Amino acid sequence: MKTGMMKSSVDASFSIFLKTSRIRLGLTQAELAIRSMVSIRSIRNLESGYAKYPRKQTVDLLADALQLDNQARADFVSAARPHEHAFISPRLSAIPHDPDPLIGRDTTVDLATTLLADRQSRWISLGGIAGIGKTRVAQSIAQRVHEATRCPVLWTSAASRQELDRVDACGSRKSSKSELCVAIGQSLRSGEDPSLRLAALLGDRHVLVVIDDLASSLILQESLTRFLGSCRNASLLTCTRAPSRYPTAHQIPLVPLAVPETPEDMRADRAAGFPAVALLKAHLRRIRPDAPVSAVQIMAMAHVSRALDGIPLALKAASSWLPLYTSDELLELIRQTPTLVLEPVTEDGSASAAGLLTALSAAVEGLPPEHAAILRVLADMPASWSVGVAAQTVRVSLPEAAKAVNGFLQFGLVRPAELNGGEFGRFQVLNLVRHLLREPVLPVGTSRWAA
Repeated sequence: MKTGMMKSSVDASFSIFLKTSRIRLGLTQAELAIRSMVSIRSIRNLESGYAKYPRKQTVDLLADALQLDNQARADFVSAARPHEHAFISPRLSAIPHDPDPLIGRDTTVDLATTLLADRQSRWISLGGIAGIGKTRVAQSIAQRVHEATRCPVLWTSAASRQELDRVDACGSRKSSKSELCVAIGQSLRSGEDPSLRLAALLGDRHVLVVIDDLASSLILQESLTRFLGSCRNASLLTCTRAPSRYPTAHQIPLVPLAVPETPEDMRADRAAGFPAVALLKAHLRRIRPDAPVSAVQIMAMAHVSRALDGIPLALKAASSWLPLYTSDELLELIRQTPTLVLEPVTEDGSASAAGLLTALSAAVEGLPPEHAAILRVLADMPASWSVGVAAQTVRVSLPEAAKAVNGFLQFGLVRPAELNGGEFGRFQVLNLVRHLLREPVLPVGTSRWAA
């Protein structure tokens, strides 16, 4: 076989970048040759991947002719001459560090890690309400996949500039890898199609791309599907708040952590084994590492975790209140105003869970009027209920009730109420949602179903 006939991942990434950039301008190879003063034979060889490492002058001429902006030009040069730019190292992982403990998510992490590491699925989508712990779970999954396969991880956020400050916990902010993470995030937030940039720069490299806080959009679904089609060795891990519209992704919804349900569960010896109580205790230990945790406090934590629906971010915020009140005082406070403890009282940089209320309000406002009316009725039911009970209580058909309950689950407005033996099929409206239905966060009159 002649030298240069095999395409490397570097060749493939540059060839894709060159070809897609040319096509985007509507140019033929001959027209690009005239515009760039690079021979048509050289362009043909570069696009086919047979020509390796074009000269700097050739790359500059092509970049000028293709009218690439500063970021695209830097990506173009990096793809053309990776030996000079140290594009990506499998030894590095851009997974942001989070000191918060991860409790009660072992099954989810194990499943997603197996699917990605064994390539049973190339796209995992974690879904759930704000504060449910999607980012923390994604961090654990990405780290496990990185350790199992040694593939690099590119982490970016589609949400905010602040998240970009955390994209590279293991390398320099000036590295081309972190620049790629920033570029992906910028494309997502600006509404641009990120598939071309991703496909051009990654080629056929083995890599896990993590996109946090991804919007549920059919346009993005098509874009990321094209990316996976172009980069056969790449995998995706995404986090989204709204019910996912990505049929090509393996959906893993995150529900609140299990909480004590019965009076027997509230006993200290049993309550300590529930994930929500264990997480609340772990956060308290970080605030007051020397403070003893009594059986009375464990029972108080059981009531707090249930009142806050086992939502990790809410539990973290509430943990800062625990050392300031007696158990009875704190429980009375939460019974009257559960939303009060969503704002942490410590000054250690703990994130506020107040945004959770806004997210839940938006989810309620987004419901169809008939489903919102069903939710109101179910919120007044003191005990857990099944779909059959919901249909009878609201006087709708069983399929309509099932459709409504499934929507509530997808939006994070209800949680499963696990029965003895781990049986499924019963649910409860979140306590925070019940509070919001009584005292809406949104301005009066904005609800689609308010009288």
